[in-house]
Order: sequence, then C-alpha cells, then structure tokens
Amino acid sequence: MTLAALVALGALLIAGFSLLRVSRLPAAPPEVPEDRTFESLRQGDVVVVPDGDFIVEARQELTDGPARSALFTLRSGRVRRFLLVPPDGAIGFAQDAPSSPHVDRAPGARKLDRASVELLPGV
Repeated sequence: MTLAALVALGALLIAGFSLLRVSRLPAAPPEVPEDRTFESLRQGDVVVVPDGDFIVEARQELTDGPARSALFTLRSGRVRRFLLVPPDGAIGFAQDAPSSPHVDRAPGARKLDRASVELLPGV
C-alpha cells in the first residue's frame, strides 16, 4: 500500500511541475484580422460607403466579352443596394441590380471613388 501511495505522490509532483511550466508560457498573440480587398470580400463582410454601412449578402461576376466586373449585393436592414466593381477605375453604387459590367451603362448607378469605400472583415 505504501508503494502505491509513493507512486501517486510522485505523479502529483510531476503534474504540478508540468502545470507550473505551462503557466509560465507567454500568451498567444491576438489574431490579426486579414485586410479586405474587393477580390477577398465575401459574404458577411462590411462595406462602408458615404451613404452608410452595408453587409455583403452575395457576390457574382458580370461579363460582357472581355469586360468583367464583380457585383456585390449589399444589405442594411431592409435596404438593398448593389456595388459594381470593375478591375480598375470608379465603382458603381446602385439601387437596382445592373446587368452590364460597365459602370457607365448601369442605370441609376452613382460613381464612387475607390478610396471612398472602406472594406472591413465580418464576424
């Protein structure tokens, strides 16, 4: 019986020593959220435009020959807007979904400078 008690005491000492070493380890650094670009923007992310902030609901691609643009469906409460993002130049912000990848041909689309739009990671 004494041998079993000594083995149990030894095991407790080893466990206590291990716990002491682990408690002295530095804390893990906080996670840095990845930066968002129009290429990495996905559902649930936040888009801040001069009209307010919106959550990305969906993304699709519009093509017309060589012209390509990303079309983001945005929502803020019951308000739905559309963000048309060509590879370069101004982007379009519209109330109705455009059917063309060209910002100039999108009916009712307001042109925005890329610098006026902020992209934030969602939850």
